[in-house]
Amino acid sequence: MTVINRVDMAVVKQRIADQVEPQASAFRKLMRDADAAQNFRPDPPETMDIMGGYEPNTNQETLIRPWLWRNCHAAYCSALAFAYTGNRRYADKAVEILNAWAAKKTVFTGHDRGLQLASWFSPMLYAADLLHDYDGWKPADQERFKSWWRANVLVHVREIIHTHGNNWKDAGLLGVLSAAVVLEDQSLLREGLDGIEDYFETRTNRQGRVRS
Repeated sequence: MTVINRVDMAVVKQRIADQVEPQASAFRKLMRDADAAQNFRPDPPETMDIMGGYEPNTNQETLIRPWLWRNCHAAYCSALAFAYTGNRRYADKAVEILNAWAAKKTVFTGHDRGLQLASWFSPMLYAADLLHDYDGWKPADQERFKSWWRANVLVHVREIIHTHGNNWKDAGLLGVLSAAVVLEDQSLLREGLDGIEDYFETRTNRQGRVRS
């Protein structure tokens, strides 16, 4: 969850080439994950019901989080591996995963959908951002992904930044700001930044001291 620009990425690439730690070890771990993801097959459902964490027999830990994570982790580590190596097979795997979910048009239901999507599914957006200029991700497919995300994911994530002030809002802000970048939406960016300002304003008094 770190923003890195092209200049910084060049520095990291050089440190990897020179076997400087911790980047060298982190890169090896990344490539192990990306190589393993080559065998991954995306499995988006038509509908995913995300139960509340305190509901009896909640499905969050046993079903929902692992399901979301295995898909978004495979997409993100593949896209990141492509960014560092230029190997198109990693980009193509990430594209396959993003396209599969957008094509399925998965609908999310359940009490905790906004929180869990923001917390566990945002790496899909990191992958999409890394693939923005990849010529193997067709413009029509990019637009389909963005439209699905805005209509079926973002709508729930946005809601929690306006209705919660705790860790739910933390997760929501991550999801909203990540979406603002991928969707290139200035109004959404402002909404996220206003949410950050509100988040800290409610935790300080007028002298800027943290409330007890």
